[in-house]
Amino acid sequence: MKKLLFIALLTLGIAGFVYFHYSTPQVLNRRLDSLLDSLSFGTISLQENTKAGDRFAEHFLEEVTFTGNGNDIIAGTPTRDELRELYLEQLRDFARNCQASHSGDTNITLKGADNAQMETTISLQGTFHGDQSFQRDIPVRFTWQKKKGSWHISAVQLLEPTGLHF
Repeated sequence: MKKLLFIALLTLGIAGFVYFHYSTPQVLNRRLDSLLDSLSFGTISLQENTKAGDRFAEHFLEEVTFTGNGNDIIAGTPTRDELRELYLEQLRDFARNCQASHSGDTNITLKGADNAQMETTISLQGTFHGDQSFQRDIPVRFTWQKKKGSWHISAVQLLEPTGLHF
């Protein structure tokens, strides 16, 4: 009887872990955390800078649509390579360091097996060259698509002006 109870509890534990660890909202939250990690940086070498640009760009589809009120940095439909270059040439060149995180609630709406929408607030803190600091909370809506087994951002809607000008 104890063996049967142990096996039942073990099975429920494994099923619960798999459900919560591999559910789409958990996977999307980890992808968002990975994107924000790639936006966080300090002083690094040129080789590390190139790798960081690649890590940043891998979160996006080949073409990404940017819309909304806050398009003071980027608008339209840039390619993944253009986003990588923007990241390397604008953000990395103008900021000495940056820390990115999400704050408040993150709401995820599934729109089928391969599409989802996420609303969250991105917090950026950092220092430009010249020791001018910045801190911005940017409400954003991401549209995610699953391609070849991995989730990528297909659209970004900035819900308020960012106030950042590079």
